[in-house]
Amino acid sequence: MSTPATSAAPLALTQAKAAATARSLAQTKQNRLDSRKSKWFAFLLSAICFEGIGRKYLSFIPGELFYFLKDVVLIYGLVSFPLDPRIMRVMKFMFRPFHLVMGIALVTSVVQILNTGFRESFLLGVLGLRAYWLWWVAIPVVANILLSPVVRQRAILFMAYVSAAVAIFAVVQFGSPSDSAANTYAVHAGNEVQAYEVGSTGRPRVSSVFSFITGFTDFVVLIPPLLLSFGLAERERRTRLIATTTAILSAASLPMSGSRGPFVIGLFLLALVAREAGFLFTRAGRRVIVVGLLAILSVIYIFPESLQGIMDRFDAEDTRDRFEAIYTILPPYSLANISYPVMGVGTGMQQNFRNLFGVNIGEYESENEAGRILIELGVAGYLAVWLCRLGLLVAFLRAAKIFRRANRRAATGAALTYAILTFYGNLAFDHIWQALFFTGAGFILGELVTVWPILYPSTKQAVVPPPPRAALPSKAA
Repeated sequence: MSTPATSAAPLALTQAKAAATARSLAQTKQNRLDSRKSKWFAFLLSAICFEGIGRKYLSFIPGELFYFLKDVVLIYGLVSFPLDPRIMRVMKFMFRPFHLVMGIALVTSVVQILNTGFRESFLLGVLGLRAYWLWWVAIPVVANILLSPVVRQRAILFMAYVSAAVAIFAVVQFGSPSDSAANTYAVHAGNEVQAYEVGSTGRPRVSSVFSFITGFTDFVVLIPPLLLSFGLAERERRTRLIATTTAILSAASLPMSGSRGPFVIGLFLLALVAREAGFLFTRAGRRVIVVGLLAILSVIYIFPESLQGIMDRFDAEDTRDRFEAIYTILPPYSLANISYPVMGVGTGMQQNFRNLFGVNIGEYESENEAGRILIELGVAGYLAVWLCRLGLLVAFLRAAKIFRRANRRAATGAALTYAILTFYGNLAFDHIWQALFFTGAGFILGELVTVWPILYPSTKQAVVPPPPRAALPSKAA
């Protein structure tokens, strides 16, 4: 006997309920994973940006704990969230053929640890190796978590809130006397360091939530263009509004640092992002220009001394020397004008934390990164590291080209911004700059992986079996 038709309905209903339960469990699991990734990114950015708050106002805690906290968070993200296979494939494609040079640079810096160990301390050499290469890991790790649209949106929002905090605290510091508790730099050798002043105005050079002025300028040069670029691309209006507004407000606080170079490069990068977003020809571009002008004019109106201090510092005697130092990004200039040992003195010997080991600067000294690398790694190591930086530049330019083809205008601005900044900051001797730079590079790689299937669809076609032939009539028929 055949099965009654009434039994088919309960069976189908049971299967539908099982499928719905499976989907619900899978969604719950994904939500928990997204929540973990979002919290990890928030913790990472907080460890980078609020390290200075801890070192300033929690002086009873060793400053080294705040210094290395962001490294621990980064490593946790590496081991906790398995990388999507697409990440490394795209990253290798964009960085080629410089990944071969990177191996040489890594080996050279490892060998130089022996040089450091024979001279002073192997531990100092290991810490120097970490300064050169650890934060390169942030590129694939950050890109990996941002593949989830939910995590990406939360990350942009948290970055916006941090930008707002940086801008607000900078305003508080600028409006306070230089000797106030708000304007304390990081505690050094057990002593509080009060804020520097701009001589012509008497106003403090603010550091905001960071340990020193350079941390603040690192943030307002690197993060506002990135936040503005990805904020403009957000579909949700609230996220887009918060991101663009806080990015421009934090950038408008830059003159309060009293720094000349960051002021010039910061304005140029924001103009570049506005141009790539469409400038006057799109609603997004017009919004950037209007909000940006209003923010800058408001800051100048409320604190006219901020811009005046910048202009006065351009007249300082060392301005020409600072701008001539730009030439050190060219190896022929550095090799011809910097004093260095050909074979190097060892990895980490020029890092600021050498003071913890009682290591003096030695007979060679340089203020710029090119000189420090030459002194530490010698000619061969310097050239290998420089080529790795060149590889980053090429990768960002390739990314900008791909974003243009995919009509991702805002992401194009971010890629071009970071291409320009590749040789601007210190990737091995400024821990705030390197952490923020490689985190931003992770945003760009994550966006690149997202658009990759649009322009480079997989060439592997699914094998479809041929339809069965119609049965031939038998002879008996």
